[in-house]
Amino acid sequence: MFLQAGSTVFIEPMVVFDLNNDLHVLQSEETIEIERILSYISSLFAPYVNELKQDYTTICTIDFIFAKAKYGLELNGIFPNINDNKQISLIDARHPLISSDVVVPINIELGQDFSSLIITGPNTGGKTVTLKTIGLLSLMACSGLFIPAKDESSICIFDNIYADIGDEQSIIESLSTFSSHMRNIVQILNNCTSESLVLLDELGSGTDPIEGSSLAISILETLKNKGCLTISTSHYSELKNYALISDGFENASVGFDIETLKPTYKLLIGIPRKK
Repeated sequence: MFLQAGSTVFIEPMVVFDLNNDLHVLQSEETIEIERILSYISSLFAPYVNELKQDYTTICTIDFIFAKAKYGLELNGIFPNINDNKQISLIDARHPLISSDVVVPINIELGQDFSSLIITGPNTGGKTVTLKTIGLLSLMACSGLFIPAKDESSICIFDNIYADIGDEQSIIESLSTFSSHMRNIVQILNNCTSESLVLLDELGSGTDPIEGSSLAISILETLKNKGCLTISTSHYSELKNYALISDGFENASVGFDIETLKPTYKLLIGIPRKK
């Protein structure tokens, strides 16, 4: 063995080596004894396995109920009326993830006089937030959660809630903005029923405006014929005009203050966006 000049060498005395081996043996014996004790204690509970499983399930259920109640109090929420008429009636509904200090409540009626609502308005005006608010509150109500809205709000139980919101374009999968939306919408059309809620953001966007608006009208008409409740956002004037002359459709818009040139984020049912 050759050592370089200035090297540090540690030589373990034989007595320390023996003590170290004894320590490892004792640690191994300790581990074995701990496992033996735990195994014995566990065997004492073997006759009560079913009771312990039931206790665990009960505790989890109670904890889940208290968690829902605590969240409902934090939201200052209410438990909505559940109707069998396939209707949505939300009064001063608020997005649950937006601070109550800044959120702008919305009022919406759907399923009574019309089953399809087309929301138009400027970008960043609150159209997508409106879709998400309705979708989230519907899911919360279906899950037994309190919702951030006023008393007398009413929601029905849907078999499914379908949404096409956002852009899922993918270079890897060769999906453009338009094709990614169409892929989602095709799946929605194949699976939705008369008991479904469908939320479509910027329907028909990402392609030629004339073709996009015609396609959007066909999709909305198909959903209406299926009996779905549908809410769609769009910039197309053709959809606004179509809603004006078609049964089962209604226009809505998000407010915009022309004096301050800022959106008000208020939802105006029956009032289409001005050109």
